[in-house]
Amino acid sequence: MKQLSWQAKTAILFVFVFVLLEFYFFSQLKHLPGPYYGGDLYAHHGFAINYLENSFWTCPYFKGELAFYPWLGNYLFILIPFLTGISLMKAVNFTPIITTILASIAYWYLGKSFFKNNNGALLTLLFYWALRGIPQAAPNNLAWMITIPFWYAFWFKHTENPSIKYQILAGLFMGLTSLVQIAFFLAGLMPMLLVLFVNLLREKNIIKLIKNYWLLFSIGFIISLPFYGPLFYKYSYSVKNPLFQRNGPDIDTLGISWALSNVSRMFFNTSNWYNFILGLASLSGFILSILNWKNKLYKTAVLLFIGGIITPLHHLITRPLLGRWVLPGHLWGTGMIALLFTVITIIFLHQKLSTKYKKLFLIGITLLLVILFQNRLSEYSNDRWVQFGEQLDANTQNWLLLGDWVKENTNVNTVFLAHDEGCFAMNGVSGRKCVFVRRTHANYFVDVDERYADGIVLLFGNEKDQTQELLEKYEVEYFLVEPMLLTQPMIVLLEYKEYLQKNGVKFIETSERLDPADAAARKFDVLVVLPPTQGNQLNQHLSNLSKEIISYNIGNQKHLALYKINPQNNT
Repeated sequence: MKQLSWQAKTAILFVFVFVLLEFYFFSQLKHLPGPYYGGDLYAHHGFAINYLENSFWTCPYFKGELAFYPWLGNYLFILIPFLTGISLMKAVNFTPIITTILASIAYWYLGKSFFKNNNGALLTLLFYWALRGIPQAAPNNLAWMITIPFWYAFWFKHTENPSIKYQILAGLFMGLTSLVQIAFFLAGLMPMLLVLFVNLLREKNIIKLIKNYWLLFSIGFIISLPFYGPLFYKYSYSVKNPLFQRNGPDIDTLGISWALSNVSRMFFNTSNWYNFILGLASLSGFILSILNWKNKLYKTAVLLFIGGIITPLHHLITRPLLGRWVLPGHLWGTGMIALLFTVITIIFLHQKLSTKYKKLFLIGITLLLVILFQNRLSEYSNDRWVQFGEQLDANTQNWLLLGDWVKENTNVNTVFLAHDEGCFAMNGVSGRKCVFVRRTHANYFVDVDERYADGIVLLFGNEKDQTQELLEKYEVEYFLVEPMLLTQPMIVLLEYKEYLQKNGVKFIETSERLDPADAAARKFDVLVVLPPTQGNQLNQHLSNLSKEIISYNIGNQKHLALYKINPQNNT
């Protein structure tokens, strides 16, 4: 410790205290702090079970298909039980402690690489956590918390001092980012390409550019191959479930004015006085960077920030040309650079102030950090899903008991039939396969709409031979009855209208969202399949083939019931 600077010692002490606070908060959790119907944490918990019992190439939802979501973050979940022996659910809850430590190293190094001193490193680290707060365990957090700051830090180093070492390290973290989340990978990559393109226009030396970056991009590409290679081999990247076109806010509302309003809110945040100060500090840092255009890293930061605004607007080009786009909100990548702008302003003001005001200025910065960090902790403890995770209501307890029974009595490739939301929850607690599952979370490369139509015919159809055929097609072994199946409708595309009619399924034609989680999502002309409480009856032929094997009640009312299907019992 004697060889460490006071800034490094301060950073270590802060992270140590932060981790202790996290440990306290996470110790209060009785299950995952998120919904089991449609919640990302439960989804990734199910993914991790699949990878733990199966392999990282297998689809967490559908038997016989390939993994469609990068699995690096899920393997971090698995690592903790492997090393400690605790349950996977506890491991998911405590994973942010590991990511906090790694992210602290990443942002310290990012600040050190950009500002070339420990003061900049410490301020970057402290302001990151003061603005970020306690992270969730969702695997995509690894991108902006760890892999992208390391990627950019080593790239900054390479920009200042080109070397094979920095190319290799930047390429390593670029590749790892692609194994965390494809949207965040693009959010990191596209602004970088803008910087390289501007530099190419200025220097007009493509040979130099290739020499400086061929190794970086080659390493990033090679690291991504274990995930993307099999997808290309089997599916040729043919997207049959256009998830990005179906979920999130209506794309027609996310144009240039949307981007400009986001920037305006970032720089002129009037929600409270301290956010207003931070916004002005970030804007000042942006202006200072432009004024210091000859500084290579400051120029890079400006271009990255502009690239972070332009990238989410890619749909203005790709939509008319290709009919495809990535969710613009997932590509919004200005936060990390805005943080550097804030630190630029703080360092600039500290340097310009006379000696008698510097101490007062540092006291003010310290108080601002304390207020920000306290607010982040308060936001976490008051979050509705954190409070939900600290309680164990009867509904959740039944789902967890069901998950335990399923894990103990079936294997990872056992296929279940249920309501799309019910199968989402079942997979979240057990990692087992589904006939169909919430389409806005499902495999991009599988015809999920066909699975919806087939699954609903299995649930509500009246054709005996069709029921038998579909049970064999999907190798269904279990049938789950839960509240969503009995009370909530499901949505099928219009093209399956005759198929549903032929099998006696009741529906209404209307315009409805395919993303149930976002009230601003685009609406489509669809068929809304009515639940049993509104007209449809459960498939009698399916019932004849099924035998209840376990159920869970709330009071005297049955809550969850699991049935074993015997396709040969064709009576």
